[in-house]
Amino acid sequence: MGHSSSDVRCNEPGNPRMCQYRNASAVWVNTLQSCSGNNAVRRNNSCVGAHDFDGDGDPNNDPAPAAVPAYYYVFDVTNAAACALSGADTNNACYDIKIVSTTSGPGTLDLNGDGVINATDRDERQNFANWYSFARTRNLATITAASLAFAALDPSARLAWQALNTCRGSTSNFVNDHCDGWKNTLSVSNAIRPYTGTHKGDFYAWMSQLPTEGNTPLPAAMTRAGNYYTTHGENSPYDNEFGVGIPASTLAAATITS
Repeated sequence: MGHSSSDVRCNEPGNPRMCQYRNASAVWVNTLQSCSGNNAVRRNNSCVGAHDFDGDGDPNNDPAPAAVPAYYYVFDVTNAAACALSGADTNNACYDIKIVSTTSGPGTLDLNGDGVINATDRDERQNFANWYSFARTRNLATITAASLAFAALDPSARLAWQALNTCRGSTSNFVNDHCDGWKNTLSVSNAIRPYTGTHKGDFYAWMSQLPTEGNTPLPAAMTRAGNYYTTHGENSPYDNEFGVGIPASTLAAATITS
């Protein structure tokens, strides 16, 4: 994802030309990355991270956006009269940039968990890092929530999983031997197993590499899961190989569809 051109630029006509970011005090600060391109527009686009900045039709050879300190934006209704009107949420002028630092937070929450709200709680670097690592996209937020939900699942339960467009035998069959996520290099089965050891690790590895492309064929996924519970024998939900001496009817079973 690129930067906003209002907050990242090439310092034309600097010598050398370096990518810059605008800090919370509206001062332009040099980064360690030089501008790329044979004209001012392309050099500026190289810092921002504009798609196909050099106009050669191939965005795959473009440089990454300039590396800048972590930042986010806060809506500020006082920035302009238009910020109080309908549709202001899409007006870039209504947002203030916040460079994440030891003092960038509001200091109104006990971020460091010491039981006291004071100036040290304005340090939001760890809070931002947690959000960026585990919740900055819908996919990451889903993975994080599911990981927390399954963390306390009893090892006596048995688990199988599938995705809507991957990790399935076919559009109608559930079990597949290539369920390790987008890496797709390991032989990992999604067939039901006790929620422990390697199977538990495989499940978490799959979630952390869950592909997100494709449409949303929910009815077919639900049908696969339902049909799976009608099967018998090896790899079926009622296979008692992993619970010797325990009637299969007493074993809990869970199926996750993503």
